[in-house]
Amino acid sequence: MGTTLVTGASGKVGWWVVQALAEAGHQILAVDRVTPRAHPPKGGKFWDADLSGHSVFSLSVADSWVDAPVELILAQTAWSVERPGGFGGSDTGWDISKARELLGYDSQQSWRQHL
Repeated sequence: MGTTLVTGASGKVGWWVVQALAEAGHQILAVDRVTPRAHPPKGGKFWDADLSGHSVFSLSVADSWVDAPVELILAQTAWSVERPGGFGGSDTGWDISKARELLGYDSQQSWRQHL
């Protein structure tokens, strides 16, 4: 299997997605602004990157062979200590469409065309 990019990989849902993909045989490139408490699965990589740092993220992706993106940047499900549950707003200012724009991702095209 190829490499799967997972943004939001340290989140409540993201880390379970990373584990499930790794168990299914995918190589993982996990990206999050928060360092995970556990190491990435065997053969996986983690980049501690805030997606607002465009150049850092671009370099990270450029150095990797990404076969499929899994976007878990969900502005509408932002969670924080100040807003437990946090549904209905954004603490980060990011949403999926902004992430796609940043990455130059057009869902009508193959992900590989963007590398």
